[in-house]
Amino acid sequence: MGDWLILLVLVGAGWFYVERAVKHGYEVNVKLQRTMDTEVKDRFNGDEAAAAKANRPVNAYDLNDQRVYMNYGKGLRESNYEMFITRMRMPLFMYLLSTTADSTLRPQDPEGLKKFYNEYFPVARAFNIGLSVVLLVGLFFALRHWLGNWMGLAFCLIVAFQLFILKAPYVQPEVLVATLIVVAVAWIVRTLQDPKWWHALIAGFFLCAWHMSKANAWWRSLRRAALWACSSSLPAINAGSPSSSPDL
Repeated sequence: MGDWLILLVLVGAGWFYVERAVKHGYEVNVKLQRTMDTEVKDRFNGDEAAAAKANRPVNAYDLNDQRVYMNYGKGLRESNYEMFITRMRMPLFMYLLSTTADSTLRPQDPEGLKKFYNEYFPVARAFNIGLSVVLLVGLFFALRHWLGNWMGLAFCLIVAFQLFILKAPYVQPEVLVATLIVVAVAWIVRTLQDPKWWHALIAGFFLCAWHMSKANAWWRSLRRAALWACSSSLPAINAGSPSSSPDL
């Protein structure tokens, strides 16, 4: 009965989460687009090319690298995954996003390109919301044996409605990175508390996935995670009693 109740709570919360995330993303992007349209009209006499030349965003997806991620996701499919990704943008999220695009070449004229991005933007946002649901379910099962059913459920609901609902409606890797950070740190703690090679292998896998998702916060976040992991696990190690420490 308890498992079925948890399942019903998860389904109901999931439906409400998706509905609110979609609405939040739509409302925010409409407000942003209205603000940008007003700026282009007032400052540039309606000339979007002049606004773009002045490094002013003219579309909601121009903010926070959303257009960049869509460009890479589409470009990977167009090039049959031979596109070179520049700077410090890591490829994992872009590879996942590319599953929503097809291999048809984008139009090169400004109007055709704008039409493409306007059509692809809602698809990419919907993909990220769906990805966030999958990540929440995975997060629950990854931490279930450590937190238990109800604590794990409460933790995932907090993550969903305090963080993911604000990040998922945008074409960014933040929800993917946040999930990988939590699971990676959890397995670092488990490896320190119970040093077996397969625990280290799992921790290394999630650390690699974290790095492949977003590298620019890697070292700063890893230092904090390492300090937290050591402070959490050293008392149990010094005590020499595995049973006194949490069991993932």
